Amino acid sequence: MIYDEYDKGILRILYEDGKVSNAALARRISLSPPATLERVRKLRTNGVIRGQRAVLDKTKLGRGLTCFLALQIKHLRRREDYRRVEAQLKQLEEIEEIYFLTGRIDYLIKVNIRDIDEFREFFMAKLSKVPMIERAETFVAVSSAVNPRYDPINVDTARGPSEGPRQGGWMRIGAKTRSPRARPAAARTGRSERGNGASDHTEGRKIE
Repeated sequence: MIYDEYDKGILRILYEDGKVSNAALARRISLSPPATLERVRKLRTNGVIRGQRAVLDKTKLGRGLTCFLALQIKHLRRREDYRRVEAQLKQLEEIEEIYFLTGRIDYLIKVNIRDIDEFREFFMAKLSKVPMIERAETFVAVSSAVNPRYDPINVDTARGPSEGPRQGGWMRIGAKTRSPRARPAAARTGRSERGNGASDHTEGRKIE
């Protein structure tokens, strides 16, 4: 699906205020209410808008301590093994988010809890009982901040997936980002970029 400026305007406004009425939304993007409503419905149908939730104050709800845990899992190669680990992590209500990573760490989980005593109870009585966790390293969040300049809609969604970057824009190559105007030194001189043991491949794991 190709998204035009009206769609991006809808997404930006709903991202900032999910409670805005359709009439107010239509006025802000200078479109009729029926046309605006139809666009919102299409964005929901296509899965771009996945839902709307209230933002809760975890501190006032008794979960003011946020921790991140880096988990290393015993050597696994089957997808079913990882699915079992994730399924058991999802059973723990203290875990808000679960990320499966590349590199030395297998999972990063975000935990919201009341205090350090409750965290110790969670770690000893629940997390330690999850099989196949070999090592866990805990990071306690001291503070957090939201970047007001973050804009998830500020992307070139009006271009097809097969089209190249705009003239003078940026393109992504593997794990690196380069400007098309600035050719790498290796491309100008014919030297290989893989000297000094460097590699253009990101670290990953093979799962059968």
